[in-house]
Amino acid sequence: MIETAFEREARRPGGKRVSECLVEAHANLEVLAPRTLPRFQEGLERIRTIVGNGRERPSDEHLKHIFRIADGLIAYCLTVNRPGLDQVLLRTALLSDAVHGSDLWIPGTFAPLIETFQLTLDGSLELTQVSVLIENIDLCIARYKRAEREAVTIDA
Repeated sequence: MIETAFEREARRPGGKRVSECLVEAHANLEVLAPRTLPRFQEGLERIRTIVGNGRERPSDEHLKHIFRIADGLIAYCLTVNRPGLDQVLLRTALLSDAVHGSDLWIPGTFAPLIETFQLTLDGSLELTQVSVLIENIDLCIARYKRAEREAVTIDA
């Protein structure tokens, strides 16, 4: 078994307390946030560009790209301390996947999600507000899931 530097420090007489480690970890996150926030803004702008005015359904390749953007950004959520951002990104991936699997297209489908993403990124929403918006996005995802393409089997 490998012992980490933290474990050695915590076990030595007079070693670090958990509260000290948490304070240091929080300070590290505060340093990372200014460097990480631009990644989220860039991802949001790429999604906005793909979706455009929302009248036309994004291509399957674009939907996959939206999924990859959201999936890639989820790992950075902890660094920016934006309540609910992880849930917004999860719904971004889920919605793009649901639209991809469906022939249904409702113009403006991504607009509420994009606005929720922006407001959450700006820190303008409390977690309870994000949760209410997420519930409505979940309804949209469920509607697309109900309209999933029928699997076609080919007998050989």
